Amino acid sequence: MIGKSKIAFAVTFGVMILLLPAVAPAQVSDIQQKARKEVYKALGDKKISASEMGAYIEEINKGDEAALLAMKKLEGYVPPAEGPSSSAGIPEVKITYTRSAVGRNARTAVWIEDSSGRHIKTLYRSVGGTINPFPVHLLKWEKAAGKISDNQPDAYTGATYSGGSSGSTYTFTWDCRNSYGSVVSDGEYVYKVENARYYAPPLRPQSNISSGRIRKGAVQDKSLGDIDNTPPALLSSLSAEFRLKKQGEAEKPLSPAAPASKEEKPDNFQ
Repeated sequence: MIGKSKIAFAVTFGVMILLLPAVAPAQVSDIQQKARKEVYKALGDKKISASEMGAYIEEINKGDEAALLAMKKLEGYVPPAEGPSSSAGIPEVKITYTRSAVGRNARTAVWIEDSSGRHIKTLYRSVGGTINPFPVHLLKWEKAAGKISDNQPDAYTGATYSGGSSGSTYTFTWDCRNSYGSVVSDGEYVYKVENARYYAPPLRPQSNISSGRIRKGAVQDKSLGDIDNTPPALLSSLSAEFRLKKQGEAEKPLSPAAPASKEEKPDNFQ
């Protein structure tokens, strides 16, 4: 049996609830609604995780200005550089790697991330050979760029490079712009090279990823990358250099790459 004191408390609490002012639902502007749609779409396209979506929504709820900044960040926007003017030179980063003597049939991806691990720009991705579907994926690049490393050429592939033949050295130039064409701000960036190759069964496909850090700013910077030496190591060297190229300075011709193999064949350990 319920005591009189509990009944009195329940009645009093109910009256207090009735007397509380009605709370109007928070108004959401058109800009905030648009930003939310972009976030939901990015989640559906697997460009962001569920936890990242929550962080975006939290920012968007702060108002229109925060919503606009969230959309710009979502699309890969990086504020224009506030560093040296164009008269000081054109910023560029040269990334150079040398393939080891093994891994003749490795496919390769080269890309840039910011210091927090966000994909900035893909510089190169090689395709596989005539095995269809090709049994090797550039897993780290796929995750970073939100793309699939199939056998179809795209904006990142070309005839200049074959993906890396044994013992050859390759150089790629980053113009310090993101994939949307905006010059990135000064700071530290990460360059990554992934090599993946196919082994005949029962050996599994292998994917090695090597990386380094380079600073964009008012002065020249050089760095040596850390090579993934998981046996067998597919690179023997990796380095990068940032500089301000003079206006009208001619590009040095790159060493010719070996022609792409007409047929990818599975490797075995040597």
